[in-house]
Amino acid sequence: MKKLVGVLLLFLLVGCFTEDTTDEVCSLDCTTISGRFVTTDGQGLPDVNLSFQYESGFMFLFYKRFIADLTTDSNGYFHHQFYVKPEELDPEKIGHFELIPDVNSLNIREDIITPDLISYLNLNKWVKIQSRDAVIEVVYNLPKKRWLVVNLNNFIPEQEGDYFSVRSVFPYGLKNEESYDEVFETEFNLVVSKDLFKASNLNNAFKVLVAEGEINRIEVAKMKGGEYSAQNIMLEVGEGDLEEITLEY
Repeated sequence: MKKLVGVLLLFLLVGCFTEDTTDEVCSLDCTTISGRFVTTDGQGLPDVNLSFQYESGFMFLFYKRFIADLTTDSNGYFHHQFYVKPEELDPEKIGHFELIPDVNSLNIREDIITPDLISYLNLNKWVKIQSRDAVIEVVYNLPKKRWLVVNLNNFIPEQEGDYFSVRSVFPYGLKNEESYDEVFETEFNLVVSKDLFKASNLNNAFKVLVAEGEINRIEVAKMKGGEYSAQNIMLEVGEGDLEEITLEY
């Protein structure tokens, strides 16, 4: 039994391999990855940290190559050239390149909507590369945060399970050039705010997160007397004073 365990451990150790090539400089047959982090009105976001790597694996066989550690410049741009190994070029193989923003370097910022304010979010970008002359361009949009005061009034539940709730949806994160949302007028992904507010008193006032400079959807849901109803309010949030809306149960 011990011998079998030893063989399995050896197999796992041999099957998992990592390589760090972040110090290598590409001078021939280079592939380029570049992009930008922007916020409201196209302003660049500086000092955002990212890592770039290649992963492949199946079952117990796993390989990872660390390719670059990146930081955006004063205008929010990042750029890197690297050499793609022959075994990394085949898109049919079980492997991919991945760009990974450092969420911690974003969550400490006060000027933007940070990832920890989103209900679910994956900022990582997966890429398949078929030729070394490829140029990979990635754009992230992290709008400035604003707050909308939403008054949920006259909440008088008629039976157990009744509720009155509100949350927000807005463009955020990765740009998706293959998908343009005509309602939000954006190519960026749509996300849901982390907080879902529910009325607990007769009259309630909540500060709901919204994205400045974007079209936001305020989603209002009711369960009244056991019957469900919903309302979507489209709101373009500009710069300025705190906005306020009032809704009746």
